[in-house]
Amino acid sequence: MQSRVKFVVVILYAVVAISAIFLFPSLLPRNPSTTANDQVNNRVQGSGIFEEVFQYPDVFLRNYALMEKGFKIFIYPNKLDDEAMYYNDETEGFSTEMFFYYHLNFSERFYTDDDAEAHMFFIPLTCFQIGRTRNYTNAENYVRHIINEYPHWNRSKGVDHFLLTCCDAGEKFSERVPLNNSIRVSCFTSNDSRHDIHHKHHHTTIPQMGLTFGPPVRGNDIHQRTKLAFWACHKNYPARASASDWDKYSDEEKFKASKYCICDGASYVTRICITDSIHFGCVPVILYEDYELPFSDILDWAKFSVIITKDDPLRVEQILEAMSHSKFSELHNNVLKVQRHFHANSALEGDKPYDIFHMIMYELWLRHLARSFFDF
Repeated sequence: MQSRVKFVVVILYAVVAISAIFLFPSLLPRNPSTTANDQVNNRVQGSGIFEEVFQYPDVFLRNYALMEKGFKIFIYPNKLDDEAMYYNDETEGFSTEMFFYYHLNFSERFYTDDDAEAHMFFIPLTCFQIGRTRNYTNAENYVRHIINEYPHWNRSKGVDHFLLTCCDAGEKFSERVPLNNSIRVSCFTSNDSRHDIHHKHHHTTIPQMGLTFGPPVRGNDIHQRTKLAFWACHKNYPARASASDWDKYSDEEKFKASKYCICDGASYVTRICITDSIHFGCVPVILYEDYELPFSDILDWAKFSVIITKDDPLRVEQILEAMSHSKFSELHNNVLKVQRHFHANSALEGDKPYDIFHMIMYELWLRHLARSFFDF
């Protein structure tokens, strides 16, 4: 009897430990013998990633390798062949939804047309389809069609289904029944009192994209960055920006000539600024408003950005002027190291490990693992 109790206790400890590794790597202790200076320029051998910009690189690489071995996603049929839908009409920018759809559709590694072998199911609705009517009639009819025509939703109550959205209409739609039980892959997720294990399972934050497939601005160009900062968010911050009065970065040189780029991530329009800053090698200064940063459970944002609380927007210049040159140099070098994780490669180029598509896939893979360990 006593041995049986010990066996049960060991099993319980093992389950908790494994779950912590997959779901809460931030709870794991760091190696006390490794300092920040030791980690500079430390590329994880043979992997192509730099460990100093990751929360826990070893955990990431192990799980990433598992993902590549057999993670499969089924895409529900939908009419998405209209080229105009490749762009987000609201922002006049690159559509994150369609980028992911085409990448997954072209991926021999992750896409499956056999729904029986799928681990997850993608609901391919765009902002254009969701926001076409104010009451979401078309989108709701499509979801009902999926529920009625396929067995997978009813089998899992939708927890292995996901919707990817990067517009306000999509955010609101994803909270409605029955989608509120599925996974929301979004460009905006708030940190609130619900941000517990169930919240983490249901939501993940990805970058808002506004650029196409041009290569990132790379190289040691610190000497060319003569401006302290570029106020890249809306000029009337902290008021919310709208698409009609947003300056669409007409002067890219401001990104290239500035050390820091000040971004407000509170609006779906201005969140593009964060991704663009990284693309141009400018250290993003994020005016934080309790929203979750993209890939924040994977990457260590403190290593390549400056985060300023919502109570300190008027002290931005003072805070940046107090930054030493060595601190800026460290942040800038780390921005270059994370660029590949925010870069949108063309689906026609084939697999590009660790790019934005694969980082999104990895976030989905973590949630698949979470569902395997817990009964949601």
